[in-house]
Amino acid sequence: QLKAAGVAEATVDKIAGLKPGLSKRDIELLLDGGWSDDRAFMARMKAIKAKGRGMAIGDVRGLGAMCAFELVTEHGGNKPDAAGAKALAAKCLERGLLIFTCGIYADTVRLLTPLTASDAVLDEGLDILEAALLGN
Repeated sequence: QLKAAGVAEATVDKIAGLKPGLSKRDIELLLDGGWSDDRAFMARMKAIKAKGRGMAIGDVRGLGAMCAFELVTEHGGNKPDAAGAKALAAKCLERGLLIFTCGIYADTVRLLTPLTASDAVLDEGLDILEAALLGN
């Protein structure tokens, strides 16, 4: 039991070193699976969707660091746009961002932010994604 406690403490120290600025409570939540970067992603994607221009975004969802959104053929519609998702992945790759398409209809873009990513890196990735979605 003493060894396990030592390993747990070392893990918390390692996480704190990888993600500077985390409070002790954040680390506890992370270890319990309750802390995530989805807040920034969800707010940003909903704001992009609300603009109603560029590529049409359907459902936006997220749980923890894994988030996803669907591309649809028209704003306000729900017809899957697999070709649009593939084109978006290519646009993002040209700009240095690797995204994955998935789903039954291949219309979903899934993002998994590394827990070690800084807020600046997360923002940079979302900036690239937004520019690709809006055609900038």
